[in-house]
Amino acid sequence: MWLRALGFPVSGEVVRCETIDEVAERCRWWQERREALDFEIDGAVIKVDSIALQEELGQVAREPRWAVAFKFPSVQGTTTLLAIDINVGRTGTLNPLARLEPVEIGGVTVSRATLHNEDEIRRLGIRIGDRVIVERRGDVIPKIVKVIEEARDGDEREFVWPTHCPACGAAVERIDGEVMSYCTNASCPAQLKERIAHWASRGAMDIEGLGGERVAQLVDQGLVADVADLYTLDRERLIALERFAEKSADNLLAGIEASKTRPLARAIFALGIRHVGERNAGLLAERFGSLEELCAADQGTLAAIGGIGPIVAESIVDFCREERNLKLLEKLAAVGVRPRAGRRAVAADGPLAGKTVVLTGRLESMTRGEATARLQALGATMTGTVTKKTDYVVVGEDAGSKADRAAALKREVLDEAALQAKLGEWEGR
Repeated sequence: MWLRALGFPVSGEVVRCETIDEVAERCRWWQERREALDFEIDGAVIKVDSIALQEELGQVAREPRWAVAFKFPSVQGTTTLLAIDINVGRTGTLNPLARLEPVEIGGVTVSRATLHNEDEIRRLGIRIGDRVIVERRGDVIPKIVKVIEEARDGDEREFVWPTHCPACGAAVERIDGEVMSYCTNASCPAQLKERIAHWASRGAMDIEGLGGERVAQLVDQGLVADVADLYTLDRERLIALERFAEKSADNLLAGIEASKTRPLARAIFALGIRHVGERNAGLLAERFGSLEELCAADQGTLAAIGGIGPIVAESIVDFCREERNLKLLEKLAAVGVRPRAGRRAVAADGPLAGKTVVLTGRLESMTRGEATARLQALGATMTGTVTKKTDYVVVGEDAGSKADRAAALKREVLDEAALQAKLGEWEGR
C-alpha cells in the first residue's frame, strides 16, 4: 500500500486472507484467470502479513520461512524423443540431454529437455523413438514427465549408458551414494572447456567476448590449458585464429585484463568449487581476504561461517587439498590475477583477535548469523568444535553436547545475557 501511495505500479489484485481456506480459494481463482492476463505467471505467492512475524520466522539461505509459492500445473505438450546426447560438465558430470522433435509448449518451441542422470532415464523407462509428454517446469525449463508406452510400435531402442566419456574416452565412474556419473580424466577437454566458460561467465569473472565457441577454439588450438593461460594470450596469436579480427582480439584482451581485479566473491565462484554458488562465494569473501587465505582455512573454521555448514566446508577443503588446484592458484597470482577483497568480517586488531569462539544452541535476541558476524568483526575466529584451544563457548537454548564439552574442558561459557554484556564491552572499546 505504501509503494502504491508513492506512485509505483503495484498489482491491484493483492488481497489479505484471514484463513488458509481463503488462501486456497484465492490460488484457485488465479489459476482459472491466468490465461486472461497480459503477461505470463506460473503461480501465486502467499506471505505472512506481519513484519514482526517475518523477522521472527527468519529465512533459510535465500528462502524466507514467511513466504511460499503456490505453483500452477505446468503447460505440457506431446512429441517424439529423437536421441539422447551426453554432455560433460566442468566437474566431469555426464549430463543426459533429450533431443526432441520440435513442439510448441506455452508459446515456446521446445526441441531439447533435461534428463538429469542415469537414474532418471531408468525411472522414466524411456527409449529412443518414444512418444513422450513434455512440460515446462515453472513454465520455463523443459522436462520429460512421462512416456506414452501405448504408442510404441516396436521400433524404439533402449538407451545404453556410456561406460566411457564421450569427449575423451576415459572410464566413467559412479560414486556410491551419488546419482551422477563422472569422467575420471581430470584433463578431459570437455571439462576444461566448461571450466573456462564458467570462469568467464557473467556471474564469475565476466570476460566479455569469451563464450563457448571462443573457449572451444582456444582449447582446440592448444592456446589455453587452464584459466590462468587466458592471461598469457597475446594479440598476434589471437589474430592468427580463424574469425578473429584485430578489434575482436583487442576487445577480448581488454576484457581479460579487466577481470584481474574483479571482486573476490566472483573469483571464488569462478573457481567452480562444488557446492559453492554465488551466495556462498559472497559469504566466504566477507570472511577471507584472498583466495590463498580461503584455502588455508580448516574445515571447522569454514563450517562455523553462517550459511556455509559442514558439507560446503568439506568441499572447499577437498578442493584446496588438490595439488593441481593449488598450482592453479599460484599460476593465477603469477599472471596478475588479484581479486579485490570484499568487506572483511574479521578485525585483525580487534579485542577478540587471536581468540576462538564456538556458538551452540538457539539465541533469542539475535540470529546465530548475526552473533557470528558481530564476533568476527571484533576479531574472533569462529569454529564449530570445542577444544582446549577454544576461548569462549556461547551457549543458547537447546545447546546440546557442546555445552557439556565446554564444561569438561573448563572453557569459559557465556549464556546469552553474558554474551550481550561482553559484546557491549568489546564493541565499546
